[in-house]
Amino acid sequence: MSKRNKYSKEGIRRQSRSYSTVWIFPEGSEDEVNYFIPFEFISSRIKVEIDNNVTKEKKDTRSALKWIKHRYEQVNKKIDRTVGDSVWFVIDVDKKKWIEIDNFHKGFRNEQNTHVIISNPCFEVWFLYHYGVNPDFTKLCEPLKIQFRSIMKENNYPLYYLPRINDAEQLAKEYDPNPNHFFPNPDSACYSKVYRLIEHIKANSTTEEFNVFLEKTLPKKLAEYRQKNTSKNSGN
Repeated sequence: MSKRNKYSKEGIRRQSRSYSTVWIFPEGSEDEVNYFIPFEFISSRIKVEIDNNVTKEKKDTRSALKWIKHRYEQVNKKIDRTVGDSVWFVIDVDKKKWIEIDNFHKGFRNEQNTHVIISNPCFEVWFLYHYGVNPDFTKLCEPLKIQFRSIMKENNYPLYYLPRINDAEQLAKEYDPNPNHFFPNPDSACYSKVYRLIEHIKANSTTEEFNVFLEKTLPKKLAEYRQKNTSKNSGN
C-alpha cells in the first residue's frame, strides 16, 4: 500500500511540495492587496498567492461577487487541496444584500479548505483593530475610512501597522458576534473575520517564524518602502 502511494500522482505531489499555498482573493481594494502582500515572507512552509488584478476589476461591470468567483475559476486548476492548499475569499458587506453573500458562500460549501471571511461593513474595521479601536456600528464604509485616515494621517500604508497584527487578531476575536457563523447579523455590529485567516497562517508556520516576521522582516520592508518613496519624491 505504501509503495503504491509513493508512486501515485498524489504521492509525487506530496514529496515535491514542502509547503501549502494560501490563496487569497480580496474583493478588489488596493489597500487590501497591499496588506496581504507581505504575508509572502512569513514562512517557507507556506506560499501566499494573492489575486491582485484590481485595475481590471474597476473597469468591469460585473458585481464584485461574480467577479471574485470568475477570478477564482481562472486559477482553480492550480489549487491542490490534497497538499493542504486553502482558499480565502475576503468579502466586505458594504451595500450587498444578505442573500447575495449567503448564495456566494453556499456555492463553495462543498469545496474543501475554502473559506469566505466577512468584514462588516468593510475591511477598515480590521485595519482599526490594529489600533485597539472597536468602531461604533455603522452600515456605511466612509465614516470608518475617515476614522482610520484620521488615526494614520500620512502613514496609511499597511507596513506601518502590520506589526500590530496580534492586537488586531485578539480584538477581532473578542468582538466577533458569532464565531460559529461565517456571516452574523450585519445589522448587529461592526466586525471582521480576517482573524481566521491569520490563525490559519500561524498554524501553518512556527511561532519563531511569525515573531521574526513581526520583529525583523516587517521593519526591513518598511525601511525599504520609505527609502523607495524618499527617492521617488526627491526625483520629482
